[in-house]
Amino acid sequence: MALAIPDSDSLVCDWLKSLGMAMYTSQFASQRLTRVGQLVGLSRQDLQALGVTSRQHVDLLAGAIDAVRNVQSSADDCNRRSTTSTDHISQSPAAGLMDCHSTILSATRRSDNYLHSPTGVIDRV
Repeated sequence: MALAIPDSDSLVCDWLKSLGMAMYTSQFASQRLTRVGQLVGLSRQDLQALGVTSRQHVDLLAGAIDAVRNVQSSADDCNRRSTTSTDHISQSPAAGLMDCHSTILSATRRSDNYLHSPTGVIDRV
C-alpha cells in the first residue's frame, strides 16, 4: 500500500495514526503541532527533541515529512508560476491547470517510493 500524502491542513494526529505512529500524538500536540503543514520545517533532530527516540521511527517520520514537503513545494511552485507567468495569456486555463497537476503528480510519484510495510515501517523501494 502506497503512503497517502496529506495536505497541509490535515491533522497531525490523523497523519500519525495513518503511519502507525499514534503513540507520538501527545508529543506533537504538547508543542502545538496540530497541522501537517507545520511539520515541513522539522529536522531529524527536532523529531528526536520531540521524544521520537527510535531510529526507525525517526527515519519513518522524516521520510513522510519529506514527502509532504516535496508535494507542498511543488504545489507552491505551481501556484507561483500561475500567478506570475504571462503564459496564461496564450494558453487556455485548462492547459495551465494540467501543467500544475503534472508538477504535483510528479512530486507525489517521487514520494511514492516509500511503502508502508506490515510492521509499520516505511520502506524505500
